Amino acid sequence: FAKGGADVTLAEDGDATVLGYTARAEIGGKIAQLGSRLIQGTAKKLSAQFFSKFKEVVEAAEA
Repeated sequence: FAKGGADVTLAEDGDATVLGYTARAEIGGKIAQLGSRLIQGTAKKLSAQFFSKFKEVVEAAEA
């Protein structure tokens, strides 16, 4: 099994907006046998990809 969630915050910073997030996950069963390092690494990679694309979309919308 796998379950999780995330909290996202937006805060003003002058003329910019700062996006912050905290994610949490709970895993068990066969998926947990992969090891926490592999799972954490994959989660960080996917988060980085998401926010990179998110930044591109937001910046394109501002242009």
